[in-house]
Amino acid sequence: NIVNEAAIMAVRSGHDVITVQDFQEAVEKNLTGGVQQKSRVMSEIERRTIDYHEAGHAIVMHETPHSDPVYKITIIPRGQMGGFTMSLPQEDSLLMSRNQILSRITSLMGGRVAEELFCDDITSGASNDLKVATQLAEEMVMRLGMSVTGLRVLNRAEGYEALVAPHMGQKTFEAMDDAISQILGEGYNEAKRILTEKREAVERVTKALLEQETLSREEFAALI
Repeated sequence: NIVNEAAIMAVRSGHDVITVQDFQEAVEKNLTGGVQQKSRVMSEIERRTIDYHEAGHAIVMHETPHSDPVYKITIIPRGQMGGFTMSLPQEDSLLMSRNQILSRITSLMGGRVAEELFCDDITSGASNDLKVATQLAEEMVMRLGMSVTGLRVLNRAEGYEALVAPHMGQKTFEAMDDAISQILGEGYNEAKRILTEKREAVERVTKALLEQETLSREEFAALI
């Protein structure tokens, strides 16, 4: 599918051969659900907010020990996304450690925290970030035995099971709910600590993004 999409991109761009850039565009379209929309008109406030949002993600990823390296940052809109920050693992892995999941949650909080610290308001831009972070925290607590609630696993009941499965006790529900909230809260606080300490780095990345719209791994590393 990616190769086919890259071929379509090459034709649209008038290339004689399928280039690495065509493959990159195909991969990013697959990940984000849309093609680049350079012609989309945004207000200066919205563009600035997206800029800080993505810079926040990137800085927190870079400063969190167990996160994958930042690969690319862009504020060029795609589909319903105003921009995105992509990280890639240095090697393939079948397992994900507790520290890696916590780092992922912290990185997801970076966009919302950056809006709070550097913009006049918060926006709906973090909705998917918060959704994914909540799902990860729920997995840790309810299905991976990675929290203070212990090793009990609660599977998602479906179909007939959902009708006959016993409901968990109120105390168990409250303990798990508290554990999920604690994981999310700690991720948020860590992201806020990082961005508060790295304000100058955020401003450098934001300024570069406003000028170039896209930063590669090497360009981002040079700014940091």
